[in-house]
Amino acid sequence: MKTLLMTGMLLACAVAAVAAQDEIVVKATMTKYVGTVSNITEKGIYIVVKGNVRYYPWEALDTATVKRYNPEMYAQLRAQQQKEFEEQKRKLGLVPYKGKWMTPKQKEEAEMRDNGLAKYEGKWMATNEIEQLEFAKRMKASGRTEYKGKWYTETELKDCKEAEKNKGLKVGMTEAEVKAVLGEPTTTKKSQEFSARKRVCWFYVHKDQGTEDRVIFEMGVVKEVAANQAISSNDE
Repeated sequence: MKTLLMTGMLLACAVAAVAAQDEIVVKATMTKYVGTVSNITEKGIYIVVKGNVRYYPWEALDTATVKRYNPEMYAQLRAQQQKEFEEQKRKLGLVPYKGKWMTPKQKEEAEMRDNGLAKYEGKWMATNEIEQLEFAKRMKASGRTEYKGKWYTETELKDCKEAEKNKGLKVGMTEAEVKAVLGEPTTTKKSQEFSARKRVCWFYVHKDQGTEDRVIFEMGVVKEVAANQAISSNDE
C-alpha cells in the first residue's frame, strides 16, 4: 500500500515538474524546445534544454513565445502589425466602420441604415416616410383621394366635404343626432307651409358672428342644411 502511495506521489511530482517547465518555439522551423528559462534580456531569451544553454533573439521566436516571456515587446509587435494592416487597407481605398473595413460607399450606406434610413427610388429616406409613400400609392391605385390626412372614395369625399361645409351635419340625420353635434336649437319654425309638408326648421344663431345655421327636418330627419347664413327674422 505504501509502495503504491509513494509511486503515485512521485508521478504527481514528475507531472508537476513537466508542467512547470518552460517552452519556446523557433519561428523559422516551428521547432519546440522545452526546458528552463535561465535569463531574459532586452534582445533575447536563454533556455536550458537537457543541460545545454540555448539563446534565441526575440525576432527568431513565434508570437506566442514573445507574448509569454516579453509582454511589452508583444504589445509593440501587435501595434506595429495593426498599423501595417490598416495601411494596407487604406491603400486599397477602404475605411473603417464599427470594426469592419469597407468602401466609402458601403460605409455611407451602413451609416444611413444605422440612422434608420433606407434607399427608396434613389434617395435615402426615413423608413416611416417610405411606408407613408407606399401607403399613398396603394390608396391612389384603389381610386381613393387624400383629403386632410385621410383617404376617401369619390362618394365618401363628397359626403365628407358636404358634412364639413354643414358643420358635421348631413341629410338623413335624426333630430337626436343633430343635437349631439350642435346642441339645442336657438329657435324653431313651424309655419303652415312647413306643417303641410311635415317640415320643421331649427335655427342656431351666432349673434357675435352675425350668422345662423338652419337645419330643415322632414318627417323627423334632416332634409336640408344651410350653414353660416345671414341672421333672418323668424317667427316661432
